[in-house]
Amino acid sequence: MDNMWKIATLNNLTPRQIYDMYKLRQKVFVLEQKHLYQELDDTDLNAIHLLNYQDDSLVSYARIFQEGHHVSFGKMVVDPEYRNLGLGNELLAKILDTINQLFPNQAVEIRAGIEAQDFFQHFGFTSLTDVSTSSKAHHVKMVLNEAD
Repeated sequence: MDNMWKIATLNNLTPRQIYDMYKLRQKVFVLEQKHLYQELDDTDLNAIHLLNYQDDSLVSYARIFQEGHHVSFGKMVVDPEYRNLGLGNELLAKILDTINQLFPNQAVEIRAGIEAQDFFQHFGFTSLTDVSTSSKAHHVKMVLNEAD
């Protein structure tokens, strides 16, 4: 399979890439995980979007955004048809590499689903809070590193 990364703001994505992004997010977050919320939000307007295509299929996606004095990322997703191939690890490595390039020396803080907490800990994240509930999903605040 040919692998191609597209890293861009919303204004620099093609209409097809935007369609693919929203289609994959809806497929996983709304249909598979049954999180019934407004999928489109204003964060998309200022985020850096990471799209991973293999051949002509969008197989993984995430977005990176500035949030106060730290950087965050979210909507991290791997297409169900491409799971268990290491794409989640590859995606998180690409996210962290992109953050290091675009936001050097800034703290990285995320809200992770409790089911993914161990996955993020493997990459050096530690939990800052107890589990909170939003949109019927359980999350925990995690941090990678604090800015000096």
